Amino acid sequence: PPPPPPPPSHIIQAEDGIRHQPRSRGLGDVYKRQIKNGYETLVEAGYSPEMAYFECVHEVKLIVDLIYEGGIANMRYSISNTAEYGDHTRGPRVVDGAVKEKMKGILEDIQTGKFAREWVLECSADQPSFKAMRRRAAEHPIEEVGERLRAMMPWITEGALVDKSKN
Repeated sequence: PPPPPPPPSHIIQAEDGIRHQPRSRGLGDVYKRQIKNGYETLVEAGYSPEMAYFECVHEVKLIVDLIYEGGIANMRYSISNTAEYGDHTRGPRVVDGAVKEKMKGILEDIQTGKFAREWVLECSADQPSFKAMRRRAAEHPIEEVGERLRAMMPWITEGALVDKSKN
């Protein structure tokens, strides 16, 4: 008999996301939460939403590009001494050992298949929770501010990674 068909993609992503799927984000999803929390913290402190957006979104791209290009040491070499000092002294106060322990728990969920089982159940019910979370995330003020600012920077869309008209 012919071999069985491959499992649906949502099962593969859930079970093997951090090891085998090139577009999976795995534990890296925590960065999006840090960006939103940073944005909210700055806006709540009185910074304009536009400045908070640039500080929390566009700055991240620069930092990631510097790390991608030459590692964390390269990034630290490339930023100001003040920023590097803050990285060493304030960063651990935000992302501490408790965060690492939570990440280990999430990794265990992925490795044991707990996450995959949860995702399969969500998909079998037509993704009600997932769709609600997606809608709430899209309604966050950072999205409106970002859309408005990106509209003033047309060069960003040149060579865009996502084309919603195709996928």
